[in-house]
Amino acid sequence: MTQLMSVRAVVVGIDDYKDPRLLTRKLKYAAADAQAVARAVDQSTAFKVEKLAIFTNETATHLKVWHSLNEVFPPHLSFDSNTIAIFYFAGHGMKDPIEGERIYLGCNDVEFANPMKGGIPLSNIYSLLLQSSAGCSMAIIDACFSGAIIDLKRIEHESPAELARKEIGALRGADDKTVAIFAACRSEQSAREDDERKHGIYTDELLQGWRDGKARDEEGKVHILDLAAYLTRRFEYDEQTPRSNVLSGRSIIIWQHDPPASGTALTLPKPLPPSKLTDVGGRIIIPTALPEEEQKSWREIVKGRAIPLICAAFALLACSLSTVFVEPLRIGFFALVFGMDIIFTLTCIRVNRVIGLLLALVQLPLLAGFAYQYFHWGVGIASITPVLAFMAGFLWLFWLLFACEMLLMILILLDELMS
Repeated sequence: MTQLMSVRAVVVGIDDYKDPRLLTRKLKYAAADAQAVARAVDQSTAFKVEKLAIFTNETATHLKVWHSLNEVFPPHLSFDSNTIAIFYFAGHGMKDPIEGERIYLGCNDVEFANPMKGGIPLSNIYSLLLQSSAGCSMAIIDACFSGAIIDLKRIEHESPAELARKEIGALRGADDKTVAIFAACRSEQSAREDDERKHGIYTDELLQGWRDGKARDEEGKVHILDLAAYLTRRFEYDEQTPRSNVLSGRSIIIWQHDPPASGTALTLPKPLPPSKLTDVGGRIIIPTALPEEEQKSWREIVKGRAIPLICAAFALLACSLSTVFVEPLRIGFFALVFGMDIIFTLTCIRVNRVIGLLLALVQLPLLAGFAYQYFHWGVGIASITPVLAFMAGFLWLFWLLFACEMLLMILILLDELMS
């Protein structure tokens, strides 16, 4: 009889995040996925549970998850070949908006604009897998990176799934150590949820192969490599393409089912019907218990305020223009234009860093000429007056850029209003 392996596992599933700005990408079944995986670990006929920690929603804080991970994947020098350590995560994967290349798995208290706070870097997960004393270290990542809060239109992402797939190829362990990562999708894809299954599609298929025995061999055993092959086959024609990568020094059994009846030939699993990816963000449920303002998505808020904002902007500009030839109010108009131009430039940098910085390089000397012309800044200073006077000669370009920027901002507001 095969000796049961001791299992240590951390299972995380997060639908509801603390930061209200994450409500616009709320998941539906991440917590249910985590609970199902935890039951599978607990009930597996190949394991005896040594430690099983499950965190869902508000209990899945960074402190609790990270502390538990260090307990489950302790970097001891002794090598315990009869132990398997498992980490499962279902929730949001987030890219660092500043460094760009660093990926974080968002715990419940992750910050919208700074995933370093409340997020766990994938590089730390890799280190835990490698340094763990367990004979088998396993990570399952079902993260819908398309639901990350950072604006997908402005950043080219590499999902936790794809980054995990690439990095695992460089890992090396003991001769009989197994390191495995199961990832739900490729970098440019979404990991889907399904209302009929009441689960994420990837996790549901993984459980069918593992817990339900669809990936079993002739003896009824489900090996890690067989599970990877099963998932690859199931998603063969689907636009969601999971990635499984296993560095295996020996065969690891993760479930023992009854073998098929005598004379029954095992058949290869049929691929799922071809299906296009579905953006999880299109199936959002907003909790009714939150204040009314927080129940609205950013798009709904823009739609509710765009018309008043546009009307206010035109009214303010009209009032300002009427003061151009009325002293001393004309100085207020130029001060308003000066401030608005700075705001437009900073907004452009936020939208697109490269274009925004190039625009800023053009705007700064033009603003200096503007200040010289209308506010008399630098007048009488011999060292800079000629330069400022030269810049003031290009005020026509300043006004042209300002008009274009203001028109662009109005078009963006109108686009959000009508979309």
